[in-house]
Amino acid sequence: MYCFRRAHLFLLVFDINREETFSYIKNIYREIIRFRYNNNNNFYSQQPTENLADMINGDDDQSASHLPVIVVANKVDFISTDVRFANITLTNSRDIQQYVKKNFKSNTILCSAKYHWHLVLLFREVCRMLETVEDTVAKQAAQQARRRLQQHGKHCHVM
Repeated sequence: MYCFRRAHLFLLVFDINREETFSYIKNIYREIIRFRYNNNNNFYSQQPTENLADMINGDDDQSASHLPVIVVANKVDFISTDVRFANITLTNSRDIQQYVKKNFKSNTILCSAKYHWHLVLLFREVCRMLETVEDTVAKQAAQQARRRLQQHGKHCHVM
């Protein structure tokens, strides 16, 4: 749980074709909020304790504004190609995006690791968010990653 306190960014990835994976990241998000709040993080130590239930349930407008989260919906390629996942429609994915925007105060990036759809967009968003943190080491790492993404164009490489 130490990582919840020290992390500059949380990347929550779920399989868009399996509803239980989205439920799992909702639980992880609640745990992150609870752990950060109970361990007197800078932001959460200033909040009154009666707001804990609202923060854990995602009802507090300020709770996620200082909690950098990117929600990634993976396996988007299965939505239109696999008959087994016919119940997953564009409307369902929009519902998920609206839920994340309302409760996590974050955006959802739809991607496919198999076909490399929107992976560069994902890494650019990670770099952009890390460049806004006050930690100079994280900021330098994000700037270096952004330069590498620009040098290599639209291909992802292990760094």
